[in-house]
Amino acid sequence: MRLATWFVCLLLPLSVSANDKIVREMARQTHLTEAEIREHRESGCASGVQLYMNICSLYGYYVADAALNEQYRSLHSRLKEATARDRLTKAQRAWVAWRDASCDFETSTWEDGSFRPTALALCRKGMTEKRTEQIAASLQ
Repeated sequence: MRLATWFVCLLLPLSVSANDKIVREMARQTHLTEAEIREHRESGCASGVQLYMNICSLYGYYVADAALNEQYRSLHSRLKEATARDRLTKAQRAWVAWRDASCDFETSTWEDGSFRPTALALCRKGMTEKRTEQIAASLQ
């Protein structure tokens, strides 16, 4: 029991640190403050307030993207041949472009609407999670 408690206490600062990094990056790339993001990153999705739903769904996408980047870096570092690493990089860049274009198309129904940021973030999150699974499977 002590060992389990010690292990959880050891990991807690890492996850808080990762969440803080995501919040900072999200604030840097948007007009949102870190305080707004922290307040609505989880509860905002069910709030019914569009701005808060946008924050929550965008945060979910950023979390998924961070997980994808971690899996990608793991796979990239395991590849021994430079050619394989270059092909992975090329494939990943093409996938990101495809994901973004696909989600832009899929959410065009809401063009200029207040729901579009939520729909776009949810689309990107879902596709990113699937890509993370694909890359994780390559690691096994």
